[in-house]
Amino acid sequence: MKAGQMHPKYLMISVDFFSDIGNKFIGLILLDLLVFKGASALSSLVLLCVIDQLPSVLLSPLAGIYIDRVGPKKWLMLVNMSKCVLVAVIAATASQWAIFPVYFCFIVASLFFSIGQLSLVPMLIPKNRLMAFNALNERIAIAGGILSPWLIGMMLEKTGRSTALGLTCLIFAFTVLLIAGLPKINKSRASEKAGQILKQKTGPFFSRTRAAFNGCQINYVYFLMLGVVLLGGGVLNIGLPFYFKTNLNGDIARWGFIMSAFQAGAFSSTLLLPLCEAKLKQPAIPSFSFLVLGGAMFVLPYATDYLQVSVLMFFLGCGFTMLHIFWESLIQQYSPRHMIGKTMSLLSSYKGLCYLGTVLTGAMISSIWGAESFLMIGSLVVGAAFFIPQKQ
Repeated sequence: MKAGQMHPKYLMISVDFFSDIGNKFIGLILLDLLVFKGASALSSLVLLCVIDQLPSVLLSPLAGIYIDRVGPKKWLMLVNMSKCVLVAVIAATASQWAIFPVYFCFIVASLFFSIGQLSLVPMLIPKNRLMAFNALNERIAIAGGILSPWLIGMMLEKTGRSTALGLTCLIFAFTVLLIAGLPKINKSRASEKAGQILKQKTGPFFSRTRAAFNGCQINYVYFLMLGVVLLGGGVLNIGLPFYFKTNLNGDIARWGFIMSAFQAGAFSSTLLLPLCEAKLKQPAIPSFSFLVLGGAMFVLPYATDYLQVSVLMFFLGCGFTMLHIFWESLIQQYSPRHMIGKTMSLLSSYKGLCYLGTVLTGAMISSIWGAESFLMIGSLVVGAAFFIPQKQ
């Protein structure tokens, strides 16, 4: 590393931070335009939620194919340059409904950035430092997530949409410069040879992606356990708001307090994870963690006020975030380098499917038996992960 040059670790964290801030700008700008100031608030909100989720399920494989061809660093630069163009298109779009296809393209670009970031980090960070890096990166992202929405909202109120969009475009342009400062990634000769063999195969994408699990250290169990974490988070995101509204007569102010408690727990987990990493690698510890988290979820329907819910949500935010970072870090750590893009694409599709499946199941169960039943069923599934054999 040259004198005066920022360490790649901090460059990557800066890229993630500013890209996330840019995404928050676009999300809040469209929320203000289409929901708070739009004529069809409900339909607009539903459509925005659908657009947020669909690309991860449908388009993730495309990212993996091209990341492995062009390299994750160049890929991230191209994606962020495309975001600058899309922000300019949003600024020039007169019709509110015409914004939706542009926003869909923006979400696709955000998805491709996320997969590229997951692919690049294991090439920049040593394996023994990967989990600590992910914890630090998540800690900074959560801290930014607490402050930035309020500041962006204030800016929209004071200066208007055009100024906010102009600043967003500058933010994404700045991230391109940061990415350009990252060191060049040199593939090993073994990886290049493996990649050439891979290109000669003509089977379907998912058939080729299975090679990521063959002859290497990555284990299906990592994906399975991460899926349980995603399921637990999805149950809380869908079942708890229904329960809070129908059973505790909740309002938006108290719900905001509950979500702040969850975020505070998530932030705490990023401080604890580097200290707990060695313990978590003992198979009994993650298994026992699922049992405890399942128990905490089971108690949620018995809470009688929002303060009790907030305490439980702090604990759940800490536990689920820690396990999410832990299992995702293991997948990154043991993915074969010549197939890192495809493996991270598979991971992205898998995460989207887990979340969407939980949303659909939760809506059905909650409508038939009530939100408290969905919370209890979800808690039993999370707790049952205690009995899944682990091999690390």
